[in-house]
Amino acid sequence: MAEHLYQTITDDLRKAILDGRFAEGSTLPSENELATRYTTTRVTIRKSLQTLAHEQLIEARQGKGYFVMPPPHRRFTFQLDEAQSGSIRLRQVNMQLASAEVAQKLQLPEGSPVVVTRRLFYRDQTPISFEEKFIPFEPRMPTIELELNYVEFPALFAGRYVPMTIRTMMELDTTEAPEDICSELGLEPGVRLMVLRRTVLQGQNRPIGFGRQYLAPNYGPITAMSGYGAR
Repeated sequence: MAEHLYQTITDDLRKAILDGRFAEGSTLPSENELATRYTTTRVTIRKSLQTLAHEQLIEARQGKGYFVMPPPHRRFTFQLDEAQSGSIRLRQVNMQLASAEVAQKLQLPEGSPVVVTRRLFYRDQTPISFEEKFIPFEPRMPTIELELNYVEFPALFAGRYVPMTIRTMMELDTTEAPEDICSELGLEPGVRLMVLRRTVLQGQNRPIGFGRQYLAPNYGPITAMSGYGAR
């Protein structure tokens, strides 16, 4: 019940901020006022406020309360909906030794065992992107079985970590695609492609997953948004 109430309070306050009922720079009601309003404890209220602070909707100021933050219009969020890409073909799931890049992204010694999943995305039966995902191998964790069910980043980790502690860092770059990936995408070897790199972080920036997605020239646009709603 307490967990359900915490989520309700978080959702209510988030909606009030996004609807403009709390103006930018204004102060939220105190923890005591909110606890009275929702008939709960300050501990539950504080958990909701900390969640909103993590989402950068509010900021705690020592001795002054919680203030509504300005929309982050200089920070953009990519809207990458893999489910809208069309069909997906699983190409490979196995365990391999981490390359230098994968080891660096996952903060592992080079050569550490990782589980890798490779998938090919189609639109109208035409390949548009090739994805590789790498996860540190941990005995007795059903990583491979989860991947075979096509669970996406970061939902893959939702059952193992508190969802609010999971973040994704994204980077866009161009690179000369490996020959095998060019072949999968029906391209000539040596083609430079846009590559989207994603690192999934948990807690204090601890990497728990890394992915590369090579986008074919016919992939189309990737939408990016800024502001409170960019999530």
